[in-house]
Amino acid sequence: MDKRPIFAPQASLTQWQKSLPFKLSLLQLIIASILIFSTAWVILNIQTQQISEQQTLLNQNHGQIIIAKLQEMTSQVENQVNAISQIAMLYRHEPEQLSKSIPVLLSIESQKDIISGGGIWPEPGAFNRQKFRDSLFWAHNIRGELVAIDSYNSDNFPSYHTEEWYRPTRFFPAGKVFWSKSYVDPTTHEPMVTASSAMWVDHQFIGAATTDISLEKLNQLLRNAMLDVSGYVVAIDHQNQILAFPNRDNTRQSQSDTTHHLMSFDALAKVEHAFTPIASALQLADRSFIDQAIAERVFTQEQMDNLTRLSSDNEREMLSAIVNDNAKNHFTTPRRIASIALTMDPVLKAPSLVSVFLMPHTYWKILVVTPVAPLQDTAKKLIEKVGLSLVAIQMLGLISLFILQHRLIMAPIMEMVRALKRNDSASIELKAKERHDEVGLLAKTFLSRTQQLEIAMASLDASNLALEQQLLSQQHVQQELNRHKEQLRSLLDFASTIIYIKDLNGRYTLVNHKYCEVLGIERRKIIGAMDFELFPAPLAQLYQQNDQRVNHRHDALHFEEPIPTPRGEIIYQMTKFDIRDDEDNSIGVGAIGFNMDLKKRQEKAQEKLLEQQQQQMKEQQHQTQLAQQELALMREQIGELNHEITQQIQLNLNKQQSLKLMQHFLAEVINQMMQEQD
Repeated sequence: MDKRPIFAPQASLTQWQKSLPFKLSLLQLIIASILIFSTAWVILNIQTQQISEQQTLLNQNHGQIIIAKLQEMTSQVENQVNAISQIAMLYRHEPEQLSKSIPVLLSIESQKDIISGGGIWPEPGAFNRQKFRDSLFWAHNIRGELVAIDSYNSDNFPSYHTEEWYRPTRFFPAGKVFWSKSYVDPTTHEPMVTASSAMWVDHQFIGAATTDISLEKLNQLLRNAMLDVSGYVVAIDHQNQILAFPNRDNTRQSQSDTTHHLMSFDALAKVEHAFTPIASALQLADRSFIDQAIAERVFTQEQMDNLTRLSSDNEREMLSAIVNDNAKNHFTTPRRIASIALTMDPVLKAPSLVSVFLMPHTYWKILVVTPVAPLQDTAKKLIEKVGLSLVAIQMLGLISLFILQHRLIMAPIMEMVRALKRNDSASIELKAKERHDEVGLLAKTFLSRTQQLEIAMASLDASNLALEQQLLSQQHVQQELNRHKEQLRSLLDFASTIIYIKDLNGRYTLVNHKYCEVLGIERRKIIGAMDFELFPAPLAQLYQQNDQRVNHRHDALHFEEPIPTPRGEIIYQMTKFDIRDDEDNSIGVGAIGFNMDLKKRQEKAQEKLLEQQQQQMKEQQHQTQLAQQELALMREQIGELNHEITQQIQLNLNKQQSLKLMQHFLAEVINQMMQEQD
């Protein structure tokens, strides 16, 4: 390593205007001036802060009282709507009993003043298979009597299954209540907010029970709560639409508005510019709430897209965040999310303090606005009394501090600087041995750090080399991982078999392209869905039973399952297996399926060909038997012919022997006759 001298020898000392004593003296003078001029401000600020803290605490107490009253009301409403859902699930096939029980629950005296209506809203065919819409709803008329309203079941009326207060309940368990945004009912033309409770039977969503709260009565409730307080309350729903406001009539949009929307707080802030800081604080709080819900997401993005597809663009994120946050159940107590000071409140016509609270379950934002008390003159008088005394004490202390600093710190440091200029390390080492305070420690540290610097440079070079090697290794591993991912993606997309994975709840978490092609359904509609949402009930029940058998086994099981396709049902040979994590806990079910129709067609063709071959063999055997019979007959004929030939040959031999004997006999007779003649 290249070693160079750290200090240039015989360098000139620092100029006086750049020296540390001059800088410290100047700094102390500036600090003294700042302290002198800021003493009055500090005292005034402390007094103002105490008043502000008292005002904030008072405002917070008012907010807690208001929220406690609202929570008491909302808890009663939640208990009521849960009771309605329990009654509906119990008597879902007895409409007469429901028509008697639900109005009784809606007429409870303690909740009668705030509730404008309620009822049950079944899924298509859940209560009566013959009815697509089968709602039972009651609302208070002008005289305060409960009247049954059946217009929601009319085909001319929009389906209640697509309403904003109904759709999110599919993601809520039984006993949990979803509070909708504020709206104007298209039938009763009354501004309200709806509390909805999901109804589940055998893990199947069958509808929702609701209770409607009148915004006019809610506004009156908040006004009564603030009678003893010189201020007012603003209630805002989770979409920042105004639920209650001192001038409630002005929060409605024009009477000709056919969309039945209420004014949002952002729209109010555009009219009353003094509310702009509050609107900004609400936007920041909403953004923080949405980001936290996304970070701890429970439901998939595809499920949330399906839920919010009918909602407006500026409401989708908040609705998804509420559904995910409710599943986590982190938010159970009210909390203050902002505190804003207004220089001039449009309602109170005076400076005011606004505390914003967020309620659990309903996700309402409650704004408590109270006037700020004027600053008293006691703080100014206190400044006049103690100001001069504090200035004198501070000046005396600064002068004493300067003298002590120069003797104890600046002089030894200047000696060390001169030694460093001379490159006299011996003087620095002597100073380190003589002084046992911070100056001596500084000298020792400087000497040791000089030695450690060389060691650290060598270690840094080695560490840098090791880091480069580690980086190359990580890049290689990342490339291998990407290559394996691409191979797995190609294997899934181009496989001729169907492949899918479900979680323990029976929801699809992975499907390949072949499975989507066979079903004729897009991948985004399959992911997150259950078998009962994609297939007929008998097939879905069969698939669920087979999955449950696999969950209790470590080995893979084989099934023949019919798969519905656009061309009809196709039999697949399914191999299902349990998927487990590193701790041997079951986390899902995987499946691989082969098309059995082609195999069955080949088996039928082989059976038909075998039958033809057997028929041909039977015909050949019959022909062989006939040929064998003809051959036996021919053998008999040949045997008879051979026998005749043998007899003929024997006869011919006998004739030849007789001829030979006759010739011999004639020869002898002729010889004798010749002899006799001779």
